[in-house]
Amino acid sequence: MNRYLFALVPSLFCLVVYIITLHPTVTFMDSGELAAVCYTFGIPHPTGYPLYLILGFLFSHLPLPFSVIYKLNLLSALLTSSAVFITFFASELLIRNLMSERNKKHGSSFSDIEVFISASCSSFSCGLISSIWFNATQNEVYALHLLFISVIFYYLLKVYFSLKRRDDNRKYWMLLMFLLGMSFANHLTTVYLLPAVIFLFYLQYSSDKQTTLFVVKRLFLLMPGLLLYSVLMLRASSEPFFNWSDPHNLPNLIRHIRGEDYSQLMFSSGNAFSINLANFLKELYRETGILSGIAGLWGLVILWKKDKKLFPLLMITILTCLLVSFNYNIIDISSYYAAAYYILSLLAGIGLIFSLMKFSGNLKTKLTLALAAVVITSIALNFKRNDNSSDYLNEDYTLGILNNLQEGSIIFTMQFADIYSGSMYFQHVEKLRSDVKVFMLKFLSAPWFLKTIEKYYPDIYALVRTEAEEYISVYDRDERIRVQKLSVLVEKFIYKISEKYPLYFTADFTFDKDIQPFLKKINMIPDGLVYRNVPANYGYDSNAGIRFLDFQIRRSDTESFHKRKLYNIIPGMYYETAYYHYKNGNPETAMRFLEKSLSVNPDFPDAVRLKNKIITERKN
Repeated sequence: MNRYLFALVPSLFCLVVYIITLHPTVTFMDSGELAAVCYTFGIPHPTGYPLYLILGFLFSHLPLPFSVIYKLNLLSALLTSSAVFITFFASELLIRNLMSERNKKHGSSFSDIEVFISASCSSFSCGLISSIWFNATQNEVYALHLLFISVIFYYLLKVYFSLKRRDDNRKYWMLLMFLLGMSFANHLTTVYLLPAVIFLFYLQYSSDKQTTLFVVKRLFLLMPGLLLYSVLMLRASSEPFFNWSDPHNLPNLIRHIRGEDYSQLMFSSGNAFSINLANFLKELYRETGILSGIAGLWGLVILWKKDKKLFPLLMITILTCLLVSFNYNIIDISSYYAAAYYILSLLAGIGLIFSLMKFSGNLKTKLTLALAAVVITSIALNFKRNDNSSDYLNEDYTLGILNNLQEGSIIFTMQFADIYSGSMYFQHVEKLRSDVKVFMLKFLSAPWFLKTIEKYYPDIYALVRTEAEEYISVYDRDERIRVQKLSVLVEKFIYKISEKYPLYFTADFTFDKDIQPFLKKINMIPDGLVYRNVPANYGYDSNAGIRFLDFQIRRSDTESFHKRKLYNIIPGMYYETAYYHYKNGNPETAMRFLEKSLSVNPDFPDAVRLKNKIITERKN
């Protein structure tokens, strides 16, 4: 039976599942930003992802009857299903080679169809891992990263088994090194795979006098991928609007690739490791769909028994991936476990076939039933969790704010994950409310951001030119002086803008301790989903927030940190506006906002208490 058909079935099945559960619009974190920089060919956040940038630019401009964001979400689905396809061949290669060792001892072999069903189990297991499935439904760099992981492991196995047979494997080494370089051009967690490659080098060339020469020659094959980072330098030299780190020269490019803006997130706290470890173990059963996870772990045990050299090669990758990632203090940490999850899924086929052959009965039938159980269990556990087909929350929240601001206004935010990232897409791709300027105040500490303001918003930069230039002049000097200059710059930036433009603040300003000292001279009133700057002697505004009463959000059943956060912020802002009207003697308008608050979260405690208080006062 055609092996390509068996490889295609899980790939197409997963693709259909991804499309059914695909995000229809921008989601949280990097979604809006990546869509905007891909479409406009700007410079994305560190580490730059030049290969994804090029691929995203080309795909987003295809004449397909979809929005730009949907096309990029679809690209992730296609890339992930391609990884599922490749996984079949990697698993088949692994099973057949382990099977050949067994045949030497026992004189029996598995049929092709039995091998194909087992390899299909690995493909399904890979494609239905929860975090991999989630990333397949949104535009992110992780889908392309998974594709590279699958291809790299295929050639790692090619090199290893040809080494055992003493076959010529130079072409596999060449392809492996080239693919590593291209993978580095997408995501730097490719470094997790290097220990396995080094171990493979050691196995083959530890006693070879030509090892050094061989390594040097093969290292040159990394260069095509690594040279793609020069694309960022070329593009940055034209000063696009999205120009993170301004990597127009080599020092800035290195700073960008190193992710100095994010460096504080790595090894940032002693308990990040323990928290991530605990969460990884807690979520492992769900991530792997229970049965495929058990099969993968059992496959690891079988590999340890049957191949004492391949086992440490894969374990090195698993441990490197997990032990390094556990130190990373970010919300989307599960995406960094992709290599570890991938190896477990790759070994699921081995665990399945080598365990079921010990039981009586037709092996093909047992494998088919086990495969069906793996797929059904994974779908049952994770479909609702990853069904993002009705997730419009970030679009509704971002446009709900932008569309209700005064013309030519400015809004300050402290959070990248929702309105800032979302506004990048809607304003610069969909061309909606381009008159509104959205500033993330934390970026004022970056000279490249000030340079962007100077070029694209010269009227605003003119307000703080002196302070900005003084800050930039000491940026690479004494940290204490730099912090002082930054404080002066931020304070001047807020106050000067408040004097000249309609100014709004997102809700996070009320609980961000870093920004509180700069707001002492700012008078804010709650205005629907935002706070509005008003003069110090400003009286009661009976229309505050009224235009936000028509705001609607389309709810979805999926859960996430960002959704839980907004499901508190949105009713919280409606409550704040209600209390503003209540304390100014307008309980009728206050009740309208309380009803709006409770329509989003019926159990929001402050809104429930104030509503009951107003009802009681009416009765009395």
